[in-house]
Amino acid sequence: MFNEYFRPLANTRNFMFLPMLLKPRAVGRVELKSSNPFNHPLFRYQYFEDDRDVDAIVYAIKEVIRISTKAPLRKFAIELYNRKVPGCQYMAFNTIDYWRCHVRHLTATFQHQVATCKMGPPEDPEAVVDSRLRVYGIKRLRIADVGIIPEAPTGHTCAHSFLIGEKASEMLKEDHRLH
Repeated sequence: MFNEYFRPLANTRNFMFLPMLLKPRAVGRVELKSSNPFNHPLFRYQYFEDDRDVDAIVYAIKEVIRISTKAPLRKFAIELYNRKVPGCQYMAFNTIDYWRCHVRHLTATFQHQVATCKMGPPEDPEAVVDSRLRVYGIKRLRIADVGIIPEAPTGHTCAHSFLIGEKASEMLKEDHRLH
């Protein structure tokens, strides 16, 4: 994909917008393959299983194209890169169907998955940890990362990671009377 689609841009002046889907509707899963702790889990990402997620990115692409024709950017004589994405070559360029195909072939995750070990009350069948980050049914094990966040936040998860780590540290000090 890189050589066929992006290589022609090498040594040229260009820029790109990177629209991001902040609240995906599709929901993936992480499942254990077996009780063997050395087996890697099964990841079922489910990216774009909900067409509304695709349409949200397509809308962003169309909006970026519209914005790029406005006065502040017009002076840069911006031209839309019209090389077709591999897999979408037979579609009419710059149509909704083309952009849907483009999104399905040329998008990537920033690896900020959340809710893989959700925090919740004991009666929630999907909850893995309690409000003190303790794993249900396993003594002396806590989880302190963004996996505990029940829903994707509308922003970068870095700050959430710091906050969860700080809170976990305080909880451990409290529980072990280290204050």
